[in-house]
Amino acid sequence: MRLEQGLGLPKQLHLLVIAHLLIVVALVIINVGIWVPADEGRVMVAKFSNALAALYILVISGVYLSASNANKVQDGTKKALILPICLALVAQFVFINTGVVLLWLANGWLMLLEATPSHKKRWPVPWVSARRQQGVLLLVALTSGFVALLTKGQYYG
Repeated sequence: MRLEQGLGLPKQLHLLVIAHLLIVVALVIINVGIWVPADEGRVMVAKFSNALAALYILVISGVYLSASNANKVQDGTKKALILPICLALVAQFVFINTGVVLLWLANGWLMLLEATPSHKKRWPVPWVSARRQQGVLLLVALTSGFVALLTKGQYYG
């Protein structure tokens, strides 16, 4: 799989895509590595993963919110961004499994928002394709962490 690096974007957006890509790849590695420790070790890894995923969702939402404010967008984007921001913040203060589900929903909501035609026309194609790829990778990482937490304490063999 080729990871989208935002080639052809202005320098600031290109650096932002690279930074987001590094965060998502780190989350994928962490949530695959969550299977290595047993029992309570998984909980500590999951707490760190939840915090990093929430930070990522807050940054993406902040980018979209600031762009909407700068361009004086009046199509409901600002209201739609309230949900992922709230979910990412609440996910830090609930049980870990519930937090993973909330982060999964927040990321899914951002992906739905990014799929709307009004959103697509405001952002360059490399940005949209990079975000789509990062969103899917984050969903896979969060799902892996969630399953690892659900199977904590179960041994096969």
